[in-house]
Amino acid sequence: MNPYYVTIYVFWSKFIFMELIPYGLIMSLNGCIIFSILKSNKFRDQNSKKISQTNSEKATMLSSTPNVRNEERRKFEIDMAITLVAISFMFVFCQSIKLVADVYELSVCDHFKIAEKGYDQNCHNPKEIDFLISLGNLFCCVNSAANFLVYIIKGKNFREAFFDKYFYFCKQNTHREEAFHMYENNGL
Repeated sequence: MNPYYVTIYVFWSKFIFMELIPYGLIMSLNGCIIFSILKSNKFRDQNSKKISQTNSEKATMLSSTPNVRNEERRKFEIDMAITLVAISFMFVFCQSIKLVADVYELSVCDHFKIAEKGYDQNCHNPKEIDFLISLGNLFCCVNSAANFLVYIIKGKNFREAFFDKYFYFCKQNTHREEAFHMYENNGL
C-alpha cells in the first residue's frame, strides 16, 4: 500500500533491471558482433586485394582456394549475425509490449490516493490496455515458438540435424528413389 514502494520498486526497478538493462545489453552486444563481422570482412577484403596486387599470377592461383574458404566463412558469419539479430530483435519486440500496461498504470493511477483511501476510481484498465496485456502474453509465447522457426529458416546445420532426427524416414525414401533412378538411367 506504500505509494513509494509501488512506483519505485514495482515499476522503476522492474523497468530498469528487467527491461532496460537486459534489452540494452542484448542490443549493444549484437551491435558489437555486427561491428566485428564488418571489421573482419573489411580486413579480409583489404588483405585479398593486397595479395592479388603484389603477387604474381601463379601465387594468385595458389591463393584461390583460401579465398573460396574465406568467402564461405564470410557468408556463414553473415548468416549467423542475421540469425542472432533477428532472434534478439524479436525477443525485445515481443517482450516490450507488456511495458505499455505498466507505463499506463504509472501515469494514470494515483498510488498516494490508493494508499490513503484503498482505491482510485481512475485506476482501471480500459479494454485497449487489457487487449495489450493479453497481446503481450501471447507475444511471449510467440517469441518462444518463433525462435525455432528462425533457426529452421536461417540455420542450415540446425535444419539438417532437425530433419535427420525427426524426418529420417523421408530421407531414407529419398535415397531409395535416387538409387532407383540411377538404376533406371544406367539401363540395368
